[in-house]
Amino acid sequence: MRVATKPWDTYTGAWRSSSAKASAASLLWLRRSADAGCAEAQTSLGVHFIKEADFPQAIAWYRRACELGDMNSLHNLGLLYATGQGVEEDAAMARKLWMQGIAGGS
Repeated sequence: MRVATKPWDTYTGAWRSSSAKASAASLLWLRRSADAGCAEAQTSLGVHFIKEADFPQAIAWYRRACELGDMNSLHNLGLLYATGQGVEEDAAMARKLWMQGIAGGS
């Protein structure tokens, strides 16, 4: 049995599980980690909501992680701006987010 080293690892493992109960519980722990300020968990929630096609929630979580300098969220949010998914298409904003990510998230 694999031991989760970070709270969102539990979510990732259960996400692949066929058990809806396990997935719901792991999503709860992921949300707790995100609410506590874990940028990686916030990014993971963004990815989760993209898969659910809930763009407003995904964007909100990506923005929170971007505020913490998370490079993956900067990239993902840039993609949404580049393609106009959930936001108005804005190439300049996409470029700004990507450049911020390249600079190390600062």
